[in-house]
Amino acid sequence: QSGNYSVFITNGDCTDMSECYSVTTTTGINTNSIENDFIIYPNPIIANKDFTLKGSFNKNDIITISDVNGKVIFENTVLNNQKELQITIVDNGVYFIQHIGNNTNNVKKVIVTN
Repeated sequence: QSGNYSVFITNGDCTDMSECYSVTTTTGINTNSIENDFIIYPNPIIANKDFTLKGSFNKNDIITISDVNGKVIFENTVLNNQKELQITIVDNGVYFIQHIGNNTNNVKKVIVTN
């Protein structure tokens, strides 16, 4: 809900209050969300085999792959505008692929099996 908010922090007998911040909420659908989204093919992924990311990847966008513990196992900066990227993951498990760009920050879950 929109409004002005502050945070009270209490630790034992000590209490402190943050500054007041105005928060505005909006509802609706981002019309660019589909354009900035990407798909993974195939999913689940077979370990040690290429898989494809399809979407709009612009120069200087960043692609990261993290394991379930948050450890980044792959990070790449897109050098040229591309519609498709080929990547390989070696080990079985669950991973999160993140696409970060000027107007996008999307994350998808993938499963890697033998």
